[in-house]
Amino acid sequence: MTASKFIIASLLCVLSPFISIGQSQRPLEIQLRSGIAFGAYGTETAITNGSEKWTDQSGAATSILPIDLRWEMNERWAFGVHTRFGSYLYGSEESNYKDRSNRIRVFGLAAEYNLVSKEKFRWYAGLGFGISNLRIQQTRIDLPPLSTKEEYFLRGGNVRLQTGLIRWFGDSPLGFHLQMGFDRHRYTVQEIKLDGSTVNTADFNGTLTARGIDFQIGLVARIKR
Repeated sequence: MTASKFIIASLLCVLSPFISIGQSQRPLEIQLRSGIAFGAYGTETAITNGSEKWTDQSGAATSILPIDLRWEMNERWAFGVHTRFGSYLYGSEESNYKDRSNRIRVFGLAAEYNLVSKEKFRWYAGLGFGISNLRIQQTRIDLPPLSTKEEYFLRGGNVRLQTGLIRWFGDSPLGFHLQMGFDRHRYTVQEIKLDGSTVNTADFNGTLTARGIDFQIGLVARIKR
C-alpha cells in the first residue's frame, strides 16, 4: 500500500463514525397535523378608564382546532407554522348578558427538536411564537326590553412550549398525534363597538393575560422527500 492510500484509508477510519451520524437514517418529511385541543387557563384582566381602574383574576377553558405544518431540516430539527382556531368556553349565563360568543385566531412560527427520531415513532419538544387575536361579542341587557350589543377586538403576542408524540400507522403516510403544551397569551384591547359604533378609547386601556396548558389529540400526514 502506498503512503497516500494509507493516509486516505486512515482518515476514512477516523471519520467514519462522524460520517454515519451525518447521513440520514430515514427520509425527511413535510408534516401536516390537525385534531382537537382542550385547555385550562388562568386569566388576569386589567382595565383603566380615565381615573378608574379595575382588575380581576379568573379561569377559562378553551376548545381549539389546531392546524400545524412542519418541514424537517434534518432528522432532529423541524420548523414551520402553527395556527389555532377556537374559543373560550363560557360557564353559566350571566343574568345581565345574553348571546355571548368569542373567537380566537392564532398564527405563529415554531421550531421543534426530535428527542426520539425513528421511522415509525417520534418524541419532540418545541417552542413557538405568534400573534393572537380575540373577538368578543355579547348583548348587555340594560332595562328590558332595552339592550346594547357590545363588541371587543383584542390582539397580542403568544408564546408556546410543547412536547408531543407521533406514531405512524406502519408504512402509511398517516399517523396518530398527541401533544401537551404550555400557552401564554397577552391581549390588548384594540377597538370597542357599541351597537355597531366605534367607541373613543383614548382614555381606555385594557389587557387580558391568559396562561395555561392544553392537550391535543389528532392525526398527522406526511410527505417524504
